[in-house]
Amino acid sequence: MLYILNVILPTKKNFKNSITALYGIGQVRAKKLASILGLHPYSRIEQVSQRQLNNLGQLIERAFLIDFELRRKISLNITSLRKIRTFRGYCHSHGLPTRGQRTHTNASTAHKLAKKAALTNSQYKRTAFNSFYKRNNRSMLKNKSNTKKNKKNNKK
Repeated sequence: MLYILNVILPTKKNFKNSITALYGIGQVRAKKLASILGLHPYSRIEQVSQRQLNNLGQLIERAFLIDFELRRKISLNITSLRKIRTFRGYCHSHGLPTRGQRTHTNASTAHKLAKKAALTNSQYKRTAFNSFYKRNNRSMLKNKSNTKKNKKNNKK
């Protein structure tokens, strides 16, 4: 196993595919990194020298946002869209497509998946309990109102 920037890289894959294990580095960036380091993109990662791996780590840190920083930046951008109440922020919060796709007849699967992801197990239990409580509470209120009416009728 090989560690670069706190991520385990697969050693049996070629350089281009193993570098894509880092969040924020895709096929194109991996190919550019290989050319900068003077490597063939399809050479095995185990054939890369330690000096080249150190250079790779430094180059990635200087040039790109990866992993936690990138995830944090994306989530901050989405929360700022929600705060300023844009349509894109609304779509993000409701699990709808954000890039102009049709939502009247399509995107029902995306919407269902977003709902399912939003409801964790504990939230699901709470909503189930609340709906049960509301149903029972309504029937209790109806019974109380009926008993009040009966008392009034009995007094007359």
